[in-house]
Amino acid sequence: MSTSAATFTFCLLTPRGRGAVAAFQLSGHWTGSEQDADFPFRSASQRLPSQQPIGRIWYGRWRDEDVVLCRIDQTTWELHCHGGLAAASAVAADLTAL
Repeated sequence: MSTSAATFTFCLLTPRGRGAVAAFQLSGHWTGSEQDADFPFRSASQRLPSQQPIGRIWYGRWRDEDVVLCRIDQTTWELHCHGGLAAASAVAADLTAL
């Protein structure tokens, strides 16, 4: 588990290695616009992560990667990307950099 400066933690829920999907859990207090601006997720709707309704599945892009984001509750999100080492490592590196 890693802690970022954006007041949240994240962990990879799926085993490292080859797989169809990698799942991350992000937990913590999302304060809004500051983290939204730095978060590399973008969707066609242009809705910001802090505006994401709880329980709604949200398709978008994480830089050049297709991902699915879902807000579980006020302080928890799940992020799903391709399960290869390159994609999961790139997402983890971005989350660590936040």
